[in-house]
Amino acid sequence: MMASQRKVIMLQIIRKKRKLGLSRMDNVLHKCIGKKCVVSTGSMGVRVVGVVSQVTEKWIEIECRKRTEILSLDFIQNIRIVKDN
Repeated sequence: MMASQRKVIMLQIIRKKRKLGLSRMDNVLHKCIGKKCVVSTGSMGVRVVGVVSQVTEKWIEIECRKRTEILSLDFIQNIRIVKDN
C-alpha cells in the first residue's frame, strides 16, 4: 500500500469515528485511569503496555517503564485492561 493510500484510509477512519461519537469513547476510557492496559493501534503497528495516567478529549497518556507515551484516540483500535501479578 502506498503512503498516499494509507493517508486516505486513515482520514476515512478518523471521519467515521468522529461521526460515531468519539466523545463517548473518552468517557469510557476514564474508567481505565490508573489501570495497566495494552493499547493497540492495529494496522499502524503500535502496541503500548503501561498504566493509563490521563485521558483528554483527543489523547490518552500512558506511563510505560521508562517513558511516557501519548496516543491519539483517532488511531486506537483496541484497549485491554490487564491484571498485575
